[in-house]
Amino acid sequence: MLYKLSEIHNLLVDETSTLQDVINNLNLNEMKIVVVVDKNKKLLGVICDGDIRRGLMKGLNLNSTAKEITSLSPNFIYEDTKEHEINKLLFKYKINQLPVVNNEKIVVGLFIKDYSFLTNEKLKSNTIVIMAGGRGIRLKPFTSKLPKTLVKIGEKSILEHIIANVRKDGFINIIIAINHMGEMIEDFIGDGSHLNVNVTYLKEKSFLGTAGALSLLERSENESIIVINGDILTDTNFSNLLQYHKDNKSFATMAVTEYEHVNPYGVVVIDGHKIVGFKEKPTTKNYINAGIYVLSYQSLDILKTDEYCDMPDLFTKVRQKKLKTIAYPIHESWVDIGSPKDLLEANNKNIKYEKN
Repeated sequence: MLYKLSEIHNLLVDETSTLQDVINNLNLNEMKIVVVVDKNKKLLGVICDGDIRRGLMKGLNLNSTAKEITSLSPNFIYEDTKEHEINKLLFKYKINQLPVVNNEKIVVGLFIKDYSFLTNEKLKSNTIVIMAGGRGIRLKPFTSKLPKTLVKIGEKSILEHIIANVRKDGFINIIIAINHMGEMIEDFIGDGSHLNVNVTYLKEKSFLGTAGALSLLERSENESIIVINGDILTDTNFSNLLQYHKDNKSFATMAVTEYEHVNPYGVVVIDGHKIVGFKEKPTTKNYINAGIYVLSYQSLDILKTDEYCDMPDLFTKVRQKKLKTIAYPIHESWVDIGSPKDLLEANNKNIKYEKN
């Protein structure tokens, strides 16, 4: 179906727009694509979520321009293109949308094969595993009488926020790995029916690390699973994460987020014993583990039942098997509720982790 520009808000971005502008438009237009144009509205390229992730991993940042990340030879159709020709293009390139241009290559609309793919109404069969077995030592005194996943942010517990977030992305099959005060979690969440999800439990007899509990999962399924640490709050789109994992044919995918550290001191640059320069309070940026993963069942077969294993160790073992592991950079809001300070800041800022 052809949609005119007047029917789609925030579809176009100028080539000088920043990646942050692009992300804002992607979130607002709900088409999962933006079209990059020049000052005369002529087509230059298109950008989707995956393009942004790949650009960030190549060293671009949120201040980089749209032109730096877009493909300058995009697929497109003219407004008089016949529908059977359009369908051939969509099938050939395995896409759902195509920019529509006039004879002067000015963008006039967007052709969408099936609007239903834009919604999250289609339920996903993949399992979400929430790791909720930790003692929450860093979060004391809030965890003196509660498991950390039941500590509240606003009116809801951390666990309820996580479940609501994945549910909005169409995931309803949830396994919660429990140990410390696990019975309180089980009593509180139950079978998940009041949250419109199906919840079962994975009960550790001993602490197995951030990955070891996954050794207790049945391996009969062929689908990948998504694993989330129980103290992570984010509005990351889990459908996009899963699709990124599939598109890249990965066996183990780790979500990563950029961490910026400002050195409080001026740095002296030395070559041998000579001073060659100074850097005043330099900033370093690194990607850190965001505590969210997609794992194929082949990668889970590497785990030994009831054996302690942390997630970075599992990724190392997957790599040693010559299986592909990739990073998924997230630019959405992300908070690790690991300390009373983190909890206080999250509540003071009244951060909303559920999607609108």
